[in-house]
Amino acid sequence: MSVYIKSIPPDLIDTRIKYGFLNKRSMGKIKYFQCRWFFMVSSRPLDTWNFVHDPRTMDETLIPPLLELDTIYYYIMGKEGDTSG
Repeated sequence: MSVYIKSIPPDLIDTRIKYGFLNKRSMGKIKYFQCRWFFMVSSRPLDTWNFVHDPRTMDETLIPPLLELDTIYYYIMGKEGDTSG
């Protein structure tokens, strides 16, 4: 994974990759929120100013196989301090 990140120019990383925690709503009868860790890699900048002023698009060859651009990936985490694999 780090090989792919090293191949992406730093200015593209800053404007096209977002990650962190989010609360996902459950689908059962009783509604509650579940903590998830997410990341997204976008082909275009994710903020308005750079989206308008930066016409470059990121190519899928810069990201690992089996990942797609402009898709949110999220994973179950026990708690925000969870250090499990």
